[in-house]
Amino acid sequence: MVNPPIGQRKTRRSLGERLLSGSVWMAGSRGIQALCGLLLSMLLARMLSPGEMGVYFVLASIALLGSTLAQFGTHQAIVKLIAGGLALKDEAGVVRSIRSIVIVAVIGSAVVAGGYWVGAGELLAKHVFQSQGVALTVGVTAVWIVLRSAQMLISKAFRGFQNLKLAAVYEGAQTQLLNVVALAFLMIFVGHATLTQAVGATLIALAITVLTGVWLIWKYHWSKLPAVSGVALGKTVRLSAPLFVSSFSLLAVGEMHLWLLGGMSTVEQVAIYGAGFRLMKLVQLPLTLINHVIPPSVAELFAQGEKDKLERLMRLPYQHVYYLCSCSFFQKMYSALFTVIFFDPGLWCFPFWQLVKL
Repeated sequence: MVNPPIGQRKTRRSLGERLLSGSVWMAGSRGIQALCGLLLSMLLARMLSPGEMGVYFVLASIALLGSTLAQFGTHQAIVKLIAGGLALKDEAGVVRSIRSIVIVAVIGSAVVAGGYWVGAGELLAKHVFQSQGVALTVGVTAVWIVLRSAQMLISKAFRGFQNLKLAAVYEGAQTQLLNVVALAFLMIFVGHATLTQAVGATLIALAITVLTGVWLIWKYHWSKLPAVSGVALGKTVRLSAPLFVSSFSLLAVGEMHLWLLGGMSTVEQVAIYGAGFRLMKLVQLPLTLINHVIPPSVAELFAQGEKDKLERLMRLPYQHVYYLCSCSFFQKMYSALFTVIFFDPGLWCFPFWQLVKL
């Protein structure tokens, strides 16, 4: 086999190192999000009533679905448009694409958030969730939709610019950390919190993430692009529409369990289910980390034709994760973790601990 020139080998090596570094950052981000989700559930369980915590989980689900609907697929299209334009050295096209995506996202956010504020929120609260708490927080939920939409778009923009470190940070890790810090502050200095304060802490964390993200995009990327006029709305909409259908459909199916539970049971039961669901995500953490670190190595070994090494790489890590999750020590560690969070008979979520013991 003929070796490639030195310049090509250097480019390939730098690309592999960049992919591996980005995968490690993304894995770390997912790990931080899982741990912060655990801490967030613990803080909410100790500061809110069961009904308020159930409403919080419902509002988070509404904000997630609403922000995805508001973006109309632009959060996925922006990656392709930026990365493709930079690869073709069409920086003017990148500027027009970003401007078009921002226009579509702003219009979508205004329509979805405004529609939810004007009437859709009241309809959901009355006919789907039968919750007065959801009805009383229509305004803040509309703001939540807008901020989450902006956060997702910023993270994907960083990915399009191949800034994988900042993409990992702004995917959700920074917001989750800020949210946990804000709730911990309330718990230490106030001792309790209302639903409005808990949602307010989340909105502050999102606002800080969005503002810093916009500033970093302008500093490292937008300011270096040429100043051109014009938009590419037609191209953006044609690319975003099919991506929107697939992404929203998958997300709606993934969130349907919480909506069905909210419609058929009380918000107190939604709170117990939501806390348990977040805790169960921690079990997936080792697998999540592997899935983000392995792909660059898989691509490299496949390109080199190293089938034996590729087979071992695909088999052994998942085997070890299975043994780790099934061993008694790992199970006892999770049992101890659940005890720290829920083993307090004075807490309303104590019945969930009984389910874990079974």
